Amino acid sequence: MRSSLALALLAACATAPAQYPPHLVLPPRAPNAATGSALLGNLVGLSLVDRETLLWHEFAAGNVPPFLRTLVPVTTQALIGGQTRTATFWCARDYLGIGADADWFRMPMTPTLGQQIADRLECVLPTRRMVDAIWAQAPVQLAPFPYSPAVYDILSVALFHQHHRRTCSSRASRRTSSPRR
Repeated sequence: MRSSLALALLAACATAPAQYPPHLVLPPRAPNAATGSALLGNLVGLSLVDRETLLWHEFAAGNVPPFLRTLVPVTTQALIGGQTRTATFWCARDYLGIGADADWFRMPMTPTLGQQIADRLECVLPTRRMVDAIWAQAPVQLAPFPYSPAVYDILSVALFHQHHRRTCSSRASRRTSSPRR
């Protein structure tokens, strides 16, 4: 489950930011756009192809919570040719999701759709090293709670939503128990 979620995270804007902080370049979210819970109902029961087609249309139409559109900097260093080099890339503040600020959910997708969305937004999908840097600098770091494909239907929209709710619950408890994160 974690690897499929990582595919939904967009990072490293490919072009220099035109605004500061940079934002994902999406159409404004329409006032009548479907909420996360409404889309959840529409996605359940669809084939993978139909589900990804619907997700593509929702993302392309701008049905992304406004709070997820502002990118955050991640700085990393590497020793190259005996010199320490520093690079900063910009990433989404959470996994890509659909819906409104108050009613959304993280939506895993196939690598093909993830790449299609990244291309549309002039972003790249993160490498393993980028994901590690993002996690290390995240204000809240949660322990993973993987779902075994031997036990769960890991392509199930219901499981995606369960994972989203569990993540929200874990984040909320971390915020209240630890003032630092």
